[in-house]
Amino acid sequence: MPQPSDFNSIRDSKVIHFKELVDSTMSTPPIKQDSSSVISAKQRTLELARRHGLHTLIEEPHPQTSFSQRAAARLRLEQARAQKNLEQILARAEQICGDEAGSRVDPDWFSAYLELAKNSQTVTMQQLWSQILAMEVVTPGRFSVRALQTLTIMTQREAQWFQRAVQIASRMGGEQSHKLLLGAIRMPARLGLQRRRVRRLSLGRYRLAFNQIMQLSELGLLYERELESSFAAQFDLSFEQSGKMWLLRPRYRQCKLIYYRLTPIGDELAQLIEPSPIVNYQTDLAELLEEFFELQY
Repeated sequence: MPQPSDFNSIRDSKVIHFKELVDSTMSTPPIKQDSSSVISAKQRTLELARRHGLHTLIEEPHPQTSFSQRAAARLRLEQARAQKNLEQILARAEQICGDEAGSRVDPDWFSAYLELAKNSQTVTMQQLWSQILAMEVVTPGRFSVRALQTLTIMTQREAQWFQRAVQIASRMGGEQSHKLLLGAIRMPARLGLQRRRVRRLSLGRYRLAFNQIMQLSELGLLYERELESSFAAQFDLSFEQSGKMWLLRPRYRQCKLIYYRLTPIGDELAQLIEPSPIVNYQTDLAELLEEFFELQY
């Protein structure tokens, strides 16, 4: 059976990480605006039509072939392109894998994987699909078909938001689920001697605005509603935030944490993101928690 170290070796290998997918368009140099490099919208449209075998009615003279003949030719073109994409993805996946023990991949999952990955033409996306397959071979069941489907519909902007959410997220008590901590509550005392006390962080301060959270919820990556967790006094809780380990012990009875939680699909795709701390978030979170918990690093 594959060991945790096998999975970590795949995650920590030199394959592209989700962050590089997010940053890929940001690193592309702008097109120089001169007569030799500017391509008109008309030319760009023709370029797209030619690439996909749909240029017949645009260019003169029109060939003497039927629509069915041209459809068959276009289908062969698309099939050849998909074949090339998949061969490149599988070749990269084989290079990523090492000598760790491999497992049989579910054939139905693999068929769905091929169908979803076949249209990925950029090196960045192909490397991401290769990484997914390499991780699945080592530890089957890491990625559901629904998670792969979600990945294919995410825009570049949504990928940036999701990366930010994972960087903010914590994992508590050895759980694999990711929680975005944003506040804490001290419940009122029974005799009314102590009022309810609440402190919150605004995630917009860390470039994750409320509308972005709602969009991630619509994608099925994040639960929309805020949740609360209760902890008994004298109960230690360990949690990890972007590689930093903390230990909490409530200072008062009935302390609660307020958080958003990633969905199972979000947790699956979070495996593709390398932990990277947001320093000001960690500082602000520690300051907030110390009002309610004894905090050990």
